[in-house]
Amino acid sequence: MKKQRWITLIGLLLVLALSLCACGKKAATEEEKVDPADCEHKYSAWTVTKTATCNAEGIKTRTCSTCSDTEIRRIPWGHQYDANWKCTACGSQQTVTENLTYRPVYETSQTNTPANNGDVIAYYVVSAAKDAKGAVVIPSTHLGKPVSAIADSAFEGKAITSVMIPVGITTIGEKAFYDCDNLKSVHIPATVTSIGSMAFTTCDSLATFTVAEDNAAYQAIEGNLYTKTAPTTTGGTEKVATDAITLLQYAIGKTDSTFTLPYGVVRIETYAFTDCDNDLKLIDPNK
Repeated sequence: MKKQRWITLIGLLLVLALSLCACGKKAATEEEKVDPADCEHKYSAWTVTKTATCNAEGIKTRTCSTCSDTEIRRIPWGHQYDANWKCTACGSQQTVTENLTYRPVYETSQTNTPANNGDVIAYYVVSAAKDAKGAVVIPSTHLGKPVSAIADSAFEGKAITSVMIPVGITTIGEKAFYDCDNLKSVHIPATVTSIGSMAFTTCDSLATFTVAEDNAAYQAIEGNLYTKTAPTTTGGTEKVATDAITLLQYAIGKTDSTFTLPYGVVRIETYAFTDCDNDLKLIDPNK
């Protein structure tokens, strides 16, 4: 009888010990959890979970190895055009815009004067016709030479509704599309490495930027324009992410009432929200 009591007592003690151990493990696990709001995120590379097509958005995700927070971003739908503005996926063809004014770029190694110009190696777009309106498709070549840039104020104040910039353009000048009130969408190719100040400022109808996925300098997130690299200065921001980026231009034609900055934004360009008429509430999770 005493033996049975001892066996029962030992069993109860074992159950109690196992319960305490389990509770301890649970408590330790809970202590190890990191609140995403306080986490110095270490995100994995982006993984495309749904590929974008000519007429349907795609999805990409990445996960923080510290807190398991997962970011989800949409990949804009759209055509993949070649240098002749023909879609490599569906064969759709764009018609390039005529009546654009160009200026030549001369070989810098040769004398470049009115009397003795060097060889023309490229052209840049200087301006559009005074009555330019509607969709603009910039050609990739002019007179057999590549079109490499869009000049300062080239389309300023024009009644254009969209602009498609070809592969090969590397520079978009200051105020290139400033005050284009009817401009609703802009596509930036992989080759663009420099966008001047206020290039898309006060475009009151602008609702969408799209940027080629393989552009090394810029990206579009939810239709807004950002850099892909950290700025030279962070304006005194203490918390700087490894993928720190700058918001260059908010698409002010959006009708959203709130706007949440993506993780990693450490700087907002001075004119990013100029002429944004709606009472937009800005949420910054980076602070």
